[in-house]
Amino acid sequence: MIWYPYEQMKTMKAPYKILDAEGVHLYTKDQKLIDSISSWWCMIHGYKHPELTEAIKEQADRFCHVMLGGLTHEPVEKLSAKLQEFLPGDLDYCFFQIQEVLQWRFHLKWPFNTTLIREESVH
Repeated sequence: MIWYPYEQMKTMKAPYKILDAEGVHLYTKDQKLIDSISSWWCMIHGYKHPELTEAIKEQADRFCHVMLGGLTHEPVEKLSAKLQEFLPGDLDYCFFQIQEVLQWRFHLKWPFNTTLIREESVH
């Protein structure tokens, strides 16, 4: 069984079966649809964007994913350096996460831990 987000499983209509996608369009067997919810996830620049597709293929030829737990790689170092150009003052750390659950854990724990560290350094 597939869980479809934002749908009540008992009353949902059959989902559109997508066979292809390009730009802002999704294609079923009989229809060309405008994808009006793609920005929910990651397709804000459209499907089959030539530059993005080429970058994905190039990276996949090397490796698809390497966690940063004690490891690093050139793409994350380049992205961090680029992001730091936009950051003010000594705000020069980049934190990358891949799962929403990690995002919430991070955002909940960081302020708590920062407060503890500050309190310990004062005492």
